[in-house]
Amino acid sequence: MNFFKLKINKLKLKKNTFQPIEGIMFRLLFLLPVILCIIWYFFLKQNGVPIKQGKKGFIYILAFSALVLGFFILMIQVTQN
Repeated sequence: MNFFKLKINKLKLKKNTFQPIEGIMFRLLFLLPVILCIIWYFFLKQNGVPIKQGKKGFIYILAFSALVLGFFILMIQVTQN
């Protein structure tokens, strides 16, 4: 009988594991544009391109990151119970 109680308790613990993952996901999505902008900055510096000339790349990175974040927020809203 104790074996079945342990199984049920493990299942209950696994059921609630999705909530912290959402928090981690949002933290990682926040880092996505920061990391991409840093990479783009170093790419521009390495190739001797002025930051002003590479401004469009930063805009593309921010727009892409906003689309990804918007998609994931939409999916969370659609799939919430």
